[in-house]
Amino acid sequence: MDEIAVVNRLSGMAIMNNKSIKTLALSVTFAAAAAITMMAAPAFADDTAQPVFPMQASVFQQHVEDHIAKRQARLEQRITDEKLDATKAQELRDRFNARVVSIRAAVATATADGVVTKEEAQTVRQAEGTDRHPPTDAPAQK
Repeated sequence: MDEIAVVNRLSGMAIMNNKSIKTLALSVTFAAAAAITMMAAPAFADDTAQPVFPMQASVFQQHVEDHIAKRQARLEQRITDEKLDATKAQELRDRFNARVVSIRAAVATATADGVVTKEEAQTVRQAEGTDRHPPTDAPAQK
């Protein structure tokens, strides 16, 4: 081969290797970003994640108390936003407190053995008065 052909061949290989290196670097960067995202995802997870049963009683009880506190705050916000009179506001608070008593009684029953199963958690949801989480084997309602 003549000298020009050798230079062209070597420069073509250099370009190809340069493209390969860039592609490899980009692939590694994306893989690293995906790995970091997957590791960080649980740290940023919100309360909508499905709970894993059986669950420790203390964890379940804390979850229920947090839920009650959020609902209490929403009730108070609703009373404020709708500018309800004192009698109507007290009626809503009394109904809420009656539900909280039944929920806490169901939680006490469910946590008696130190572990809460999925079935026990569903009885607590039923004690709330509304079952927002129907069993997974039930047909979806439209």
